[in-house]
Amino acid sequence: MTVPGVTPHVSRIHIRDQKLDSDEAFEHLLEQIRVEIEYAVERVITAEPDYMVMGMSAETFWDGVEGNRKFTKMISDWAGGLKVATGAEACERALKLFGAGKIGVVTP
Repeated sequence: MTVPGVTPHVSRIHIRDQKLDSDEAFEHLLEQIRVEIEYAVERVITAEPDYMVMGMSAETFWDGVEGNRKFTKMISDWAGGLKVATGAEACERALKLFGAGKIGVVTP
């Protein structure tokens, strides 16, 4: 499945320790993700893309709308100013298109 004229260039986030058996283990997982995201962005921008689409979900939803804005800016900064799309923004747009009134945000 591709869009004519668009080529995907993918970089993966390497997680070394995926244990999720405690709150501390989950926090460790998040720390790994945050470090590895920057490496993944550095690798994918070598293809000189025009736009960055983050094909991940959870990290783009942390801390609600403000957290997503912060995340998007961080990725854009790492990617040399590229515009960035996230799953959280896509969900917000879809809800608005389907007439959802106020959108409640639950933060961890």
